Amino acid sequence: MNKYSSQHEPPYILESINIISEYSKENDSKKLYEIMSNKGIFGQKTENSKKKLYSIVRSIYLKEPTAEFISLLSNENVSFENKKMMLYYHRLYSRPFINDFMSDFVFKAYIKGQKLISKPDVISYLENKVQDHPEIRSWSQSNVSAFSSNILGLLRAFGFLDRDNKILRPNYSDEFILYVLHDLYNNKKVKKSKIVDAPVFKSLLINNSQIIRFLEKMGKNQKIVVEINENKISKLKLNSEILKIHNM
Repeated sequence: MNKYSSQHEPPYILESINIISEYSKENDSKKLYEIMSNKGIFGQKTENSKKKLYSIVRSIYLKEPTAEFISLLSNENVSFENKKMMLYYHRLYSRPFINDFMSDFVFKAYIKGQKLISKPDVISYLENKVQDHPEIRSWSQSNVSAFSSNILGLLRAFGFLDRDNKILRPNYSDEFILYVLHDLYNNKKVKKSKIVDAPVFKSLLINNSQIIRFLEKMGKNQKIVVEINENKISKLKLNSEILKIHNM
């Protein structure tokens, strides 16, 4: 599968949360599908639509899920907003175009004060990616148009655009940012000295100085152990204690 071939996908936010919650109890693929069908989690969809939804959610979130991700997404004490942002964060890794577009284009537009993202912006970005991804050349005009509309729809669903496609930055909870830091530190194997430069923060519309200030605040609150000198991390310690579910 090429890098950008699987982007024609709805957000499936609530469906993903429900499927992951059931996955925490039963991870056998066939049994899980039957359980969810019997519980009506897929809604009033045709059999083909149910299978497509299930396949998409599994491919995005359940290939190699961490225990923390499954535990938090399936816990009723974790807020819907935190779950939604966790889904977005993990989608950035399984669906690279969103990460590329957000960090390369939307973040730059956001810090420059650009107000809106348009469908032609997405199409233009795609055209500029043809050299790196020649498969795009084979797409029909209608495919490019549908792809671009879908990306804008995803960003609206996750709270990065309003209904007029004005750029927004969601109000992240401290717990969500701690989750991202924990995942980067423990699962993505980012060097502690480089964690503030992780590209994923641009896809969250967060700059380096904001992450440094957040780390300093969490250090003062004794949520983490951190030492920062001249805007560089000299010491950082994160552990699973920061992910206590009742705080999310």
